[in-house]
Amino acid sequence: MKGIFTKEQERVLASMLDEAIKMKGLLEIVDGYLLKGIITIVDDEYIDKLKPELKLQLQELATACIAEDVAFAGTLVGDLLNTLIDIPMLAETSEGLLFKGAVNLIIGAVTKWIERNQ
Repeated sequence: MKGIFTKEQERVLASMLDEAIKMKGLLEIVDGYLLKGIITIVDDEYIDKLKPELKLQLQELATACIAEDVAFAGTLVGDLLNTLIDIPMLAETSEGLLFKGAVNLIIGAVTKWIERNQ
C-alpha cells in the first residue's frame, strides 16, 4: 500500500473536508473530487517517502482521527512528538509525559471552544 491511507480512508477524509468546506456554484459540485485527488497525491507521492516507522505511526493516528477517537489520537500525537523531538537532558519517559500533557491541554481547550461556539 502506498502512503498511510487506505482508499476508503481517503474517500472518508475527502467527504469530511467537503462537508467542512463550503464553496459556491460549480466549485461546490467538484470540490469533493478535487479534495480526494489532492489527498491521494499527497499521500501516495509525499507521505509514502517517509521512514516506515513514521508511516506506521501516522497510519495509526489517521485511523484514530477518522474514527473520531480523540483520546487515543491525543496519545498517539504525544507519542509521535516524542519520537520526532528530543529534549536534551530530559529522559524519554519524561518527554513523553510532557508531550502528552501538552496535547491533552490543547485538545481540552479546543473542545471547550467548540462547545461554547456551537
